[in-house]
Amino acid sequence: MSQTKLLRFYLILLITLSWFVIILLTLFPYDFFIQETLSQFSYDFLFKRTERPANIQDLVLNILLFIPFGFGCTAFFTQVLNIKIVTVAKLVVTISFILSFVIEILQLFIPTRNPTYVDLLMNTLGGVTGFLIFYLFRKYITKIFFQATALSEKLLSIPLLSVLIIIYIVLASAFNINIKFLEAIKTWNLSNWDLDYPLVLGNEVTEDRPWNGNISHLCIANRKISEIEINQILKDENCDGIKNKAIAAYKFTPTNKNYFADRQGNTPNLVGKKQQLNYPTQDSIQLGKLNWLQTEKPVTLLNQKIRDSSEFTLFIKYATLSLSQTGPARIISISKDPYNRNLTLGQWNNNLSIRVRNLITKKNGTRPEFNVANFFGDTQYHKLIITYSIKNLSVYIDKLANQHIINFSPQTTLFWNLSPPFSSIIHVNENNTRLYYLIYYIILVFPVAIFIYLILEQLKNYSQEQK
Repeated sequence: MSQTKLLRFYLILLITLSWFVIILLTLFPYDFFIQETLSQFSYDFLFKRTERPANIQDLVLNILLFIPFGFGCTAFFTQVLNIKIVTVAKLVVTISFILSFVIEILQLFIPTRNPTYVDLLMNTLGGVTGFLIFYLFRKYITKIFFQATALSEKLLSIPLLSVLIIIYIVLASAFNINIKFLEAIKTWNLSNWDLDYPLVLGNEVTEDRPWNGNISHLCIANRKISEIEINQILKDENCDGIKNKAIAAYKFTPTNKNYFADRQGNTPNLVGKKQQLNYPTQDSIQLGKLNWLQTEKPVTLLNQKIRDSSEFTLFIKYATLSLSQTGPARIISISKDPYNRNLTLGQWNNNLSIRVRNLITKKNGTRPEFNVANFFGDTQYHKLIITYSIKNLSVYIDKLANQHIINFSPQTTLFWNLSPPFSSIIHVNENNTRLYYLIYYIILVFPVAIFIYLILEQLKNYSQEQK
């Protein structure tokens, strides 16, 4: 392969890789809440989403992120396409601005991202900085390019490339096999559950996340039940199907208005907080800002058993009284405060929020927080079952067929172990699992594609030389 072709190849590779890194870092976690965002889109919403205090670290990172991209574009336009430097400057500014603008627009649909015009300016400045680095040191950089391509032309023979691709395939295959052992690490286990947290219904312990709604039944078991059991519970509309296996089981009636005993006798009594509790029916209790429930003491046994098994099943029969609750409003929470929990079920408008503490999601259960979109559609009673294990999280609403699931595959585990540490929200659906597979195999296969391209080019040159 000629030096000109090699230079073109290397610069296209640099631009592609820098673009890929920009996308990976700026659009994390790649789950777009399009319908949810459009449903509440307004000037006030846009203003709040794009309002973010200036942070020096963010400013610097936004500039650094676009420098390789701006540098690669400048080198490609000048060294390969021979475009005048003034035109190149305009192109780099335009391309950097457009790429950043598209990213900022897409970030509007990612709840934990806050796009701002400052990011747009800093990213564009990063592209310009890459241009300036190349322009100011173009003599030295051009010399380095020439030396690198000349060396590559000598070294990149077909035998060497064949050996390299075989070595890489062997190493990648070994890594792909070993990644399955991530399941053995049990990163999604619940071994970090705190034993001293109480069970709270309808609010947070700190009284600042009230939920307005009714609860009829509540059961919690320390194992993931089967689909046969799930189907039976949903048909019976009570938790008798898992009562013998449950750690806690509550059925709310108008008797004992201030104290509600666990029918299993394993957890402390629930105590009514604030004003006297209301009973809209003979088998449910109404919760809200002025009336909610909390166990007298921490639910130590419940926390211990679930921590030991790293599995749980939760059944609740509920009815929300409003589709405009945020916070998320706490339906059920095993927690100390809004930032330390073992488990929380909440309502954010018409979406169900699930926060589970494990070794990945950390003490607040928000890395990631799981979301079921359009979950609350009316104020009628519904039956909800959530099952959890180190392999997946499943949500069932009213019937077995109405299931939402996310699998914790080895690729998913690797992805979240390497991902940025800030909080994020993802949908409970299989598309996220498929996305992690896709990203994983793109990264794994990309070097093979590079080797194959180089080998084909060398064969092409060899064929031309023979003629």
